[in-house]
Amino acid sequence: MRLTVYSREGRAACEAVDRVLGQEGSYWRVQPEGSELEGELVCSLAKGSTLVEVRDTGGHFYGNRFCAHLTGDGWTEREGPGTQVERERAEREATAKAAAAQREKQEQEQRDREAAVEQRKQEAQEAHERATEATREKKEEAKRNAEQTHEEGEQRQQQENLEHEEASRRAQEARERKKEEAERAGEQRKDEEETQHSNEEAERG
Repeated sequence: MRLTVYSREGRAACEAVDRVLGQEGSYWRVQPEGSELEGELVCSLAKGSTLVEVRDTGGHFYGNRFCAHLTGDGWTEREGPGTQVERERAEREATAKAAAAQREKQEQEQRDREAAVEQRKQEAQEAHERATEATREKKEEAKRNAEQTHEEGEQRQQQENLEHEEASRRAQEARERKKEEAERAGEQRKDEEETQHSNEEAERG
């Protein structure tokens, strides 16, 4: 437990509080320049020009006991410097905590915005890649169709050429057959004429 005494009377005020609590010379350890306020504040009481703050680091058993003793001796509640320091510190901590929370919120919002921007960029990139791939596939398909059309055209042309050659060959053969037939017919007529002439000569002789 820690009991802080604020008074213009100096050490005499501390001794007076000791006498009130019945602890003179047997309990308290004087720390004229104690730098830290330890424990939780149990009570802040004043009487005359003296103010005391009682803090307890445990379950407040002794703190409550001493606060009750002082209250019974006529001490009344009043806010002391330590309470002000603690309140201001708590306010600073709360402000710092709120500021940290606000910064964290802003940073998180910034991260969310950056993530959203990155997501949109990624989606746009993926869409661009899909469009590029689709265009490439269409070009390849058009190229394949053009090659197939060209190949089919060449095949048709070759087929037409073959058919034309076959028709020409057949026409040539037909002409040759006709020529041969005409020649045979001429020879046959010639033979008939010669035979007839021979028969006529034989009749005259």
